[in-house]
Amino acid sequence: MVKPWTSLDEQVSILVQRGLTDAPDYRDLIERTGYYRLSGFAYPFRSRTSTAADPLERSENFLPGSSMHNVTQLYQFDENLRCAVWLAARKLEIALRIRVGHELGRVDPLMHEHLEELWPSGKMAHRAAEFTKKLKTTLNRSKEDFIIHHRRNYAGHMPVWVLTEALNFGGLVTLFSLAPFEQRSTIADQFECRADEFESWLRTMNLLQNISAHHARLWNKVITVKPITKYKENTGQFSTCLWNPGKPFAALTVLAYLLAQIRAASQHCALQGVLREFPAHIPSISPVMMGMPDNWETAPVWQC
Repeated sequence: MVKPWTSLDEQVSILVQRGLTDAPDYRDLIERTGYYRLSGFAYPFRSRTSTAADPLERSENFLPGSSMHNVTQLYQFDENLRCAVWLAARKLEIALRIRVGHELGRVDPLMHEHLEELWPSGKMAHRAAEFTKKLKTTLNRSKEDFIIHHRRNYAGHMPVWVLTEALNFGGLVTLFSLAPFEQRSTIADQFECRADEFESWLRTMNLLQNISAHHARLWNKVITVKPITKYKENTGQFSTCLWNPGKPFAALTVLAYLLAQIRAASQHCALQGVLREFPAHIPSISPVMMGMPDNWETAPVWQC
């Protein structure tokens, strides 16, 4: 069974019938943004149903006092947050390209061509083989001038500090994970992290970047790639900001920390500024839903 198609006017009418009586005032927004997309932001305003087998399930009706205005405020906050995260992750990605390319190139300019030799067996061998396969495909298909230049003049042998410019964030993280432990530790040291901790954080940052790039809801997203937090939980620098690594705020705190390490003050302050605008005044919406502890701004990691 498939849900029936509904017109824009019918969608507005449905929202009114379920309790968002001001929905007609936001008809243009619903048309531009999409009924289904906005429904994800309207979900927290729906009343819980006591008859459902799942106690967390919600009914189709909205809580008394809910409004489409509140839904749009939450949506705008999330959009601002995603924009700030995207700009911050881009800055971090560039810094990672430089550090990975420089450190791996110092040891072996063509380390990326020898990954299967570094990892001859086990789980890492499979990861190395997959990375090498994808890398060859990417380079063969690329129309970038610098890649064509190396393909023509150096038989395709491209030093790793050039190669990193062809990798996206996910590729960079994989390359980092396949580097020898000494090189991973050296790079992680520049961020005042352990190697395993740093790899975990990078994978989480890649997730944040993907969520932001694909315009998915972020503010109360379940973070499926959780950052390792056990080494820094409740330290003076982080305070209680990492108390729930499955919530977005812990991941955003890690991002703030990494931005500080690369001296990206502008992006750090922009991220902090958006979080300060969390719409806590909206009924049914709480900072706890995002994993934000009380007085989070006093934690040193969030100082601009």
